Amino acid sequence: MSAFDGPRVDLSSRLGDVPWARLEHAYDNATDIPALLVKIGGSEHPEEVVEMLRDRLLHQGFVVYSATVEAVPILVDLVSEGSCPARPAIVRLIGELAGAAVQVGPEHEAKGRWSRMWRGKLPLMAELLRDHDVEVRRFAPSSLASAEFDQDRFLARLLDTCAAERDEPARLAQLIAIADLLPVVPPAFGDATVGRVRGIVSGGSPQVRMAGAIVLHQVETVGAEVFLDALRAPDVELWRQTWCVPGRRQSIVYWVDQRLREDRDLRRDLGKGLLASADAANRTAAFEVLMGVASTWRSPMVDVAAAASQALDDPEESVSSRALFALAMSRPREPEHADRLAELAGGPDGYPRLAATWGLARMGDSRCVPHLLASLRCDHLGYAHHRVYGGTLSYPVLPSIDEILLLAAAWSDRLLPDVARRLSTTPPGLERRALLRTVTEWGPVARGALPVLVDGLAAQDPTLDLIALAAVGPNAHDVPSGLVRQAFERASAVPSVDQVALIRAYARITADLGPVLAALPDAGSDEPLPASSLHLIGALGPAGAHYAGRLEQLMPGLGTWATLGAATSHWEITGETAIGGRALAGILADLVTGRPAGVADLLALRRITEMGFVDSALISVLRFIAHSEVRVTGPGEWQDIDLDETLAGLARRILDAQI
Repeated sequence: MSAFDGPRVDLSSRLGDVPWARLEHAYDNATDIPALLVKIGGSEHPEEVVEMLRDRLLHQGFVVYSATVEAVPILVDLVSEGSCPARPAIVRLIGELAGAAVQVGPEHEAKGRWSRMWRGKLPLMAELLRDHDVEVRRFAPSSLASAEFDQDRFLARLLDTCAAERDEPARLAQLIAIADLLPVVPPAFGDATVGRVRGIVSGGSPQVRMAGAIVLHQVETVGAEVFLDALRAPDVELWRQTWCVPGRRQSIVYWVDQRLREDRDLRRDLGKGLLASADAANRTAAFEVLMGVASTWRSPMVDVAAAASQALDDPEESVSSRALFALAMSRPREPEHADRLAELAGGPDGYPRLAATWGLARMGDSRCVPHLLASLRCDHLGYAHHRVYGGTLSYPVLPSIDEILLLAAAWSDRLLPDVARRLSTTPPGLERRALLRTVTEWGPVARGALPVLVDGLAAQDPTLDLIALAAVGPNAHDVPSGLVRQAFERASAVPSVDQVALIRAYARITADLGPVLAALPDAGSDEPLPASSLHLIGALGPAGAHYAGRLEQLMPGLGTWATLGAATSHWEITGETAIGGRALAGILADLVTGRPAGVADLLALRRITEMGFVDSALISVLRFIAHSEVRVTGPGEWQDIDLDETLAGLARRILDAQI
């Protein structure tokens, strides 16, 4: 059956049968959908109309709207008719909608109606595999890749079509749809599929062989070379004509990397192999692959460092800058890597100098100090396109200058005079916030900044100055109590101020518990404790012991952040570790089931370490955190790698203390 054999669609009748005003899409009710469906046939730019439909029916890509269930059958019939404009764009949209519907759970209100509708319409989409329009054939397999029923029948259809297809992008698209269906068909049918795929791809082009490797990778070991041959070949651009890989050339590499999923060794070999490519885009993408592997597995960091060191002299700046970023991120231990970073840190102001300084600080190499001092003395912190926060699209984003200074805390005595001097001349803004955060995190070792912090109390918003002052720990004679009180009153009036942090800082500086008590309900009343109170009670110290009973009753039913506050406060007012420690350990318990760790887990583990709490249940979680080869944070950026390594380090220290 060709696409022209289908029935003519009576669009006006079909649209009139649907109560669009009672349906919804991403933005509102669906009353505008009929006009868009009609406009496809009458617009000079029908592809733009299809994009407008995509925006409404596929917003953020994970929702099946009630309007989608009614619009898709009309779209399927339009493309099946054969004379509709923009048929490839419509087929692609239908495939994207089907892919999104697969991700929606059965509890979703529209899921059942989608499934019933799709069972009737997917066979029509299968007919498009042999459509007269080659672009339609390239996009048609996407719908079948998401089949949730009769997968063996659709897989057989794809195999037959693929064996006869002469258009290479269409064949690639069909092979990837086969790869998606292979895991869900009966084993015997899967074995026959693998045999047929071997025959189809044998002697094919590099791209066809790579598509076949993506299928075969699910059942056998596949080497990286078949992927490297394809990604280096000029015809790799064929993938951009399929439903699989939209976007830039690097997107093809990222897509292949995602397809290889948990095969760490294959992905590592792919990244290392791409560094030898003559194409700078491939060499740049190589670091995305290697960093992606490192963000999931703990062991490949040495591979990242070696590859990055090799590429530092690449003539393409996009490659060398990512190599420098990767080297700094990987915390290399080899002396030659540290020497190279020190050489780059001595260069002119710019991204390489700051990135190399960051790398030295991460390694614990004191050669970072002169370059940090230079940054503190120049017109801007960081470099021209990276003042304190943010970055540019052309570079991997470096941490802010305060984060680099915190990594260099071991040399705070050498850095503090310049931090204090810069702080004294910096007006309110991001730079001042960064410097105040540095002083706050350095804590008591930054007492040399006391005069500057006292001067800062006269600012219109002295919140961060007060918090920093509390962290460095002034004595009673270091700052007039009246000045602190006035600063506290001004800061309290600032909109959106963190009242808990502000009140705790004020109490720590002055030992005045009045503001703490004023913010808390009476311990003997039945008034509920708000979330802020759970974090604030601990500021009372032993004077708040009468709140202990209420905290104990609340802790079993609290959420993560409330538990952090309640457990910490209970410990601060009672000195007891068992109740709060068990509550904090409960935050960590489900990490062993695969939940990715986050900042709250690190805070809980730090508090447990401060308490000195440990029990048998916690020990099993700590062993998992410390010894799992897979990162407990899951895939992420370099910040997640740092979070994972910090968690693992804390877990190991607690475990070592038990031996």
